[in-house]
Amino acid sequence: MGLPNDILQGWVLNNIKKFDRNLVGDPTNGTRRISGQLFSPPDTVMASSTTSSSATELPSVHPDLEVPLNLYSVQAFEFIGFTKETSEKLLKRWTSEDGLSFQDVLEAHIDYFCHDITEDPRITMQQLGISEARQERIMDPLFSDVRNTATLHYWILELVLENLWTLENLSERLNRDLLVLQNTSLEQSTSSYYNEAYHIDIDIDRKPRRLQCYLPL
Repeated sequence: MGLPNDILQGWVLNNIKKFDRNLVGDPTNGTRRISGQLFSPPDTVMASSTTSSSATELPSVHPDLEVPLNLYSVQAFEFIGFTKETSEKLLKRWTSEDGLSFQDVLEAHIDYFCHDITEDPRITMQQLGISEARQERIMDPLFSDVRNTATLHYWILELVLENLWTLENLSERLNRDLLVLQNTSLEQSTSSYYNEAYHIDIDIDRKPRRLQCYLPL
């Protein structure tokens, strides 16, 4: 199994804190809060910090995300989509069997319970130990047409592997999104530095001219 992998690499975490300490929370019960601003488009991020009436017309920022500190933990299995009880069982199984990857454990667990799917998808998901929140996401009536294009086994596997991929690639994504925030902040600072017009009257060849220029405030 090896040592637990930190979800956020140290250098990425330090860079985020240097830019804005409020974007990441302190460790609490094996998880850490990540501000939704790091997952939001730049225009939405800027709108969230303004008091203008137009801000309400823009999309709301991405909700904050509670992510596990370590990839190989009960909290990671919960993030992926399982109840705490099932997460504890999956972690115990994974740590007791050599040669199994994190993904191997997930796929074996899902295959075992989905080989004989019941008529009621919720019963199958309860047997799998899928959390209530993830069940609601899969069974959302708004996506019934899409859901009916594939089996329950497919959608459950798709969901948990997508969440696993999110955890495995979170450092890379946050580092990329941080660069976008930094560039946006720099551009805004530069534009506000030269935001007031001044008029200067000068004579060129004895003909009056008025020049408009932008000077730093």
